[in-house]
Amino acid sequence: METERQQRPMHIIPTPSAGPAGSVGPMHPQRPSSSPIQAFFTRNRFPPPPAGVHPHTHFLALVSSRRWESSSRNHRRATTAFNAALLSEFTARFGNDPTPPLETWQLLCAVLTPQREVPGSITQCKKVVKRTHVNLVDLMAGVENVWVFRNRGELEAYTRETGRYFPKRDVKGGGGLVRCLLREIPKEEQEAATATVGETGEPSEML
Repeated sequence: METERQQRPMHIIPTPSAGPAGSVGPMHPQRPSSSPIQAFFTRNRFPPPPAGVHPHTHFLALVSSRRWESSSRNHRRATTAFNAALLSEFTARFGNDPTPPLETWQLLCAVLTPQREVPGSITQCKKVVKRTHVNLVDLMAGVENVWVFRNRGELEAYTRETGRYFPKRDVKGGGGLVRCLLREIPKEEQEAATATVGETGEPSEML
């Protein structure tokens, strides 16, 4: 599987440093100790994610250490709080304006497609974002390596493989950029249920 991933086209999406407004920071940033993700693990009396460990992977380690069943109240509460931390990481970087200004759209485009010229209008920026296939959890977490997939099918396969879904219900307050980045990808069990009853419905999980 690792060989297959290495063959997928990707580029590095760096996390911004404390520099001029709109600037993009170092390739190997240090997450500040006061970040929402760090604060989440601190509140749960769990060590912060070590360097190079994805926050979602570290969250799963927390869940495992506490032996929380997926259907338990503790698991649901922790998942909601972790998703809120992810969303806060994203909005700290890009804001949560329901109608972001052109400069914010351009910043996101520069991050997603650094090899291309930044569009000059909001309409063109939206087109770039909508046709760029990235996992929202990866992007929100500010990890060093974010896969940019060639098509939706590759993104769906990666999301199911890693389990990195971002629930639609937790998007509230994320702003216009998050809504544009959302892709509806039902979990496998949802697809199986749909096939059984022969109906289609709105997926509860997104990425």
